[in-house]
Amino acid sequence: IFHQMVFAEVTPAGIKITHSDCNGINDIPEQIGPVVDEAGDIHYFSRIHNDDPTVQYWLKRLGQSLAKHFAYVYKINVDKDRAVLIDFPEGYWMFMHEKEHKDGKKTSVQKYLLGNISIHKSSLLILRINEVSTFAGHTIYKSTNAFMPHLFWLVSDKSNKCKCRSCVCDKMKESMPITPARKAYTSSTRVNNGAKRKSKFSKVQGTIDFSKLEFINFERKQGVTIYRCGEVVWVDVLKMGDKKLTRLAESTSKEIDIRYWPGIILKRTRTQSSNEHEDSTPKTSEDSLSLMEVDTPNTEYGFIGEVGGVPGESFFGSASPSPLAKIKEKDIPTSQHSPEFDDCYVLIPTINCSQHSYPVNDASRLSEDEFFVELFELSEKLELDREALSPWLTHRPNILDPDCDTDNENDESLVRNYVDAVREATLLSQSYTTLNAYQEDVMDYSQMIDMLKQNERRRVKDKIIRTEAILFGNELFCIEDIIRLTPCDIENPTYEDYPDPQYIYLKDICETNNGIQLIGDGLIRRRLVNENDARFITDYEWYRINFPEEEYTIDLGEVAGRFYVDYPDLEEIMGCSRSMTLKERWGGQSFYRTIMNTMNVSPIV
Repeated sequence: IFHQMVFAEVTPAGIKITHSDCNGINDIPEQIGPVVDEAGDIHYFSRIHNDDPTVQYWLKRLGQSLAKHFAYVYKINVDKDRAVLIDFPEGYWMFMHEKEHKDGKKTSVQKYLLGNISIHKSSLLILRINEVSTFAGHTIYKSTNAFMPHLFWLVSDKSNKCKCRSCVCDKMKESMPITPARKAYTSSTRVNNGAKRKSKFSKVQGTIDFSKLEFINFERKQGVTIYRCGEVVWVDVLKMGDKKLTRLAESTSKEIDIRYWPGIILKRTRTQSSNEHEDSTPKTSEDSLSLMEVDTPNTEYGFIGEVGGVPGESFFGSASPSPLAKIKEKDIPTSQHSPEFDDCYVLIPTINCSQHSYPVNDASRLSEDEFFVELFELSEKLELDREALSPWLTHRPNILDPDCDTDNENDESLVRNYVDAVREATLLSQSYTTLNAYQEDVMDYSQMIDMLKQNERRRVKDKIIRTEAILFGNELFCIEDIIRLTPCDIENPTYEDYPDPQYIYLKDICETNNGIQLIGDGLIRRRLVNENDARFITDYEWYRINFPEEEYTIDLGEVAGRFYVDYPDLEEIMGCSRSMTLKERWGGQSFYRTIMNTMNVSPIV
């Protein structure tokens, strides 16, 4: 018996959605256009039917995600063969948008899912409101990740309002006037209104000509690729030294590629290098302990928790002097602000953990790092250097294809373990967990207000819930990271002649009414200026496209993942869609107790 509050049915053919919020027309023409816009470009919209490979991919991907959502939220298991949508919800249609430029030299093609379709005089109307493209005033979903949150809401009991980016932007249209590009703007304030990559300005005296705006070269001192405790990575089987796994990986008779096995970083240690500066201070055992490290020298992150049965002590045996450790019960938000705050965790910065001061561009200190990794399903702990590891998004094994046959493989037990390991790691990659949620407690706001920039004043005054870090899928984001954003429409930027950011330099992680949002500077990466063997962030040209007093606010739906200097052109997207606590994330894993002890994690009481 299916859950009575779920507006969906599981049939032998797949999942059928029984509720829709569309009230548009159902008699949709096969093609709309040609329509010439103000720039002289020609637009066509053509219907795409369910036998098209793109539609089949959407239905399959949405069905798989919905099946996992049913299992996680409603405790309903859906067979793998039925984890596919029979059709889109009523009133939703897939269209192909073709744009012919007036010069006749370029043609762009994009495919969208449209809902609430209405046609006015058989013409096409394209607006750009809050960087959400709309067709006849209604939202276009450009990817399965964009539609998933709304699909989850459609099958729910509707007790809460939909918080997908499209619905949130629809509610804000009346309060967000559209200001044409190249008009009068101010660089003094940034209104945090939930818009995706759009920096909202107010009118003041004077104007800014965006075409002449000088980009500010951004200088970031960060070393080569680094992995953090709690992240899930791929381990190169050929560099593990395991004969059985090596033979299996080198086998040519199989269809499943087991060259890379998923594992979780349990600990990171720093090996003494001859290139390190000599220090007369003896090195203690504390210096080799590896916690969640940020990509900045001499800065490590540990957790407040229980050490030896003493609550509130850090990993180093005493409570951190950081003011973040002094979180009082009255400062903890109520459940109406954060339903899962009872299971949040405190991440404490400890600046002076390391006794050694490393040069910023000393690659040897990172190449000497050792990582303790536990392989999923094998419960085998390995000590490896970073050359044997690679980020989660760099590989996509064949096992992710549900049609892959494993029955006739050699070493069937190991193959079965690999299948389960990949599936478990993939499930983790679809969730996020915030760490160290807190509110700033300003004793005298009137005395402090003059010391802050306007964008900081608002966050302090409103006491927005902030977090020090977030496990985004299988990656850990920390403040001062460079975060990749999902691809933007280069030909149709939010502002005319003004580029949208490709990256964000992370300055804040906040929880608002619109969900978790990343706040920081919008960046564009340009040419490589220093082709060294050891690559650094500063080897690229970085340009900040907002003024120092402005910030970009990015929803998690617009985030792709971390930027790795070893993989600068990585384009894969993590695709996180639901929130999990650490216990929900790792509670069923064999390494749960180990990683909680290593990271010294304990919930706030």
